[in-house]
Amino acid sequence: RTKLEGAERFSLDLRNFFISKIPTQYEVVQKFLADSAAVGEQVVIIQDTTFFGNVPVLLGAPGLRPAALIAIGISPLPITSIDTAPFNTGLPPDSSPEGRGRNAGMNAYFRRVLDAPQVAWTETLKSLGATNVDGWFFDDVVGKPDYYLQLCLAEEEYSRSDSPRNLRYVGPLLSEPPADYTLPSWWDMVVKHERPLIVVSQGTIYSSPEELIIPTITALKDLDVLVVATLLGSDSLKEFELPPNSRVMKSILFSQMYKHADVAVSTGGYPPVQQAFGLGVPMILAGMSEDKPEANARLASTGAAINLATQKPQISQMRDAVEKVLSIPTYRARAEELKKAYAKTDACGDVATIIEDLASRVKQISVVVTIANTSLFHLHYFTIFLEFIDCIRKSWGIRYGTQTIYCHQRPNPPTPMGSLLVDDGANSMLALRAHQGTNTTSLDAIDIPQLGPEDILIRIASAGLSPGVFTLLDRGEYKILPMTLGHEGAGTVSAVGNAVSSFTAGDRVRIYPSLSCRTCKYCRSNREQMCSESGILGFSAFGKGPLPLYEKYHDGCLAQYVRAPYWLLDRLPDNVSFDVGAKLQDFATAMHALRSANLTIGSTVIVAAATGTMGTATLKLAEFFPISKLILIGRSSERLEAVRKLTHLPTEIVGLADLGKDWPSTKALVRKLRQLAPSGVDAIIDYTPSGNDIWQMMGGLAIDGTLVHVGGNVSTIPLPAVAIMVNCWKIVGVRANTREDSSRVLELLADGRLKVDDLITHRFRLSEVKDAISQFRSRSQPMWMSVINP
Repeated sequence: RTKLEGAERFSLDLRNFFISKIPTQYEVVQKFLADSAAVGEQVVIIQDTTFFGNVPVLLGAPGLRPAALIAIGISPLPITSIDTAPFNTGLPPDSSPEGRGRNAGMNAYFRRVLDAPQVAWTETLKSLGATNVDGWFFDDVVGKPDYYLQLCLAEEEYSRSDSPRNLRYVGPLLSEPPADYTLPSWWDMVVKHERPLIVVSQGTIYSSPEELIIPTITALKDLDVLVVATLLGSDSLKEFELPPNSRVMKSILFSQMYKHADVAVSTGGYPPVQQAFGLGVPMILAGMSEDKPEANARLASTGAAINLATQKPQISQMRDAVEKVLSIPTYRARAEELKKAYAKTDACGDVATIIEDLASRVKQISVVVTIANTSLFHLHYFTIFLEFIDCIRKSWGIRYGTQTIYCHQRPNPPTPMGSLLVDDGANSMLALRAHQGTNTTSLDAIDIPQLGPEDILIRIASAGLSPGVFTLLDRGEYKILPMTLGHEGAGTVSAVGNAVSSFTAGDRVRIYPSLSCRTCKYCRSNREQMCSESGILGFSAFGKGPLPLYEKYHDGCLAQYVRAPYWLLDRLPDNVSFDVGAKLQDFATAMHALRSANLTIGSTVIVAAATGTMGTATLKLAEFFPISKLILIGRSSERLEAVRKLTHLPTEIVGLADLGKDWPSTKALVRKLRQLAPSGVDAIIDYTPSGNDIWQMMGGLAIDGTLVHVGGNVSTIPLPAVAIMVNCWKIVGVRANTREDSSRVLELLADGRLKVDDLITHRFRLSEVKDAISQFRSRSQPMWMSVINP
């Protein structure tokens, strides 16, 4: 995804983040409706823009319909109109005869560009039994619900002569600051307001300060203004010297800061802009990611903002824009007019009115709020949407259900470090340690780690046993010894450093073990495992440069406690066990391997070393990819038959022991693969840790096929380069995973689509770890996934 731009990325996001989730969402909604009908209740469903689980039944699929469906529009309207250009082009509307001609041509072209998601939409709906599937998916999403409530003023959207009848403009949702937030020591400079205040904030996805924050600070350093930069996604301005007229905050309180601001600078989108307009503050917008080209163009058309229409403005461009807004009073006047208009709106009240009207005609109503994964792109709105849900819940003394398909956790209030919460005041713990000069391990009593300001102490409830940990130990590849082994862990927060505000004692968490600098080009583009400082907590370091984080956090999770920086923790959903949380690293790596194969609909895929930990994880995830057939390769057919039951996909098995002792020299594997897939397989996901099986598997690869190697095999592939060229093969190496992979797996686990508890076949106490390792290494019995419960 990070390598794509514009329409290609937009197309991919529509398919991966939204359309692919329709079947599960549909199933969840239908079950809820059926359960409600069984007790005589009718259901009003309130959904955000991208929850598509109700669309199939609206388009003719079998199933129950809610008493009313209320869709909440949290981004610019994407609908087709004779008066507007296609969504996300950022072009202004034009209803003249010439303009409508332009719009018709561009809309037709836009549909061709987005043919892939439209096909995916149509095929997905057909598979669920929908019959009315000829419409454009954007139009169906907006036009089919009973009510579509757009969270903005009518003047913040383009006027359309052909708007759907169900569309209403209900105004924005504006948030209030938390009562317990600690303001910075220099806040009196903001309140005194002795010179113009310019607030600049970066987005949560494209969070590099080099794109907007640094250009803005640099542009205004010589002006008589106070600049406050807020770091939503970035945590520092490394190697950048702040000029005297600038200050930095770690987070942003829109409603608190904008009360005093003269100009707000932002990447844009509805949430931050509406927060500013709600307090009468004009804006300068500079963002081209997600829906920002469209949102910023429309919001600037109000006359209260300047849209620079770029992701990284020039210094002179930013300075000119700020001076223009400060010197021309109409920008502030228009923002004040919008503030007054906002005050007259009541989005929650409009929803309540709809429900009250329905309640006067129906005896018993249940309200369920469904939220899709829009928070990936709208973290601010997601937080506000939670407040919106609370508003509805408090207004109605009725049974209330929430189906959350993706959920960002809201931060907890700051918690001082205090004393360590360990048993009986103990100051030591047991840990599995590796030492210099030996490939054996020992269970040692060592000190409980001391915390720095940004550290968290986790009491381990479950730690994963991983083959790679001991393979690297045998090879002597650990760079710092002695060390505590194990990069897979989950447990509860025991104590936090005094600068940590996002976690508190008792929180259920899992550790994302990949360490990286978080500022280089790889870290900023979701490729942190390629960082020159990369290392894995409790595992090895792979970076070629200095390793400051690995030097500090190399000790791992096969212990009673582990220390980690707060940014490596993920909250563990209540329905996910600690054992699964510990092994989530394996599922995330399998997710990364499958994503790296670039699979298309109907793909045939080989999984090599399918009976091991990574193979079984891949089988569980395969159903979420466009795979029509799996071929599993392993040593034992008996063990392959056992893992075959883990997937519902059509599956063939190839036991290497059944091919004869001389199969490596007779190409028996190639012949078997060609028998099972005459046209060749589309991808090979290879987890083999040793041996030269790979070259024979490559003989079964189709033209334009992909080999994804994850096993760490040191054997040489006897493969001529010309074979790669002639067959247009792609060979991809995968090491570990990214935070996005982990988030996707957590999403699947949280909403119940991915169930993997049956893969945890062996559990040991920490005192039994030596026996566990012995069984693990001998492979005398199937051990899909094993964990240590200290």
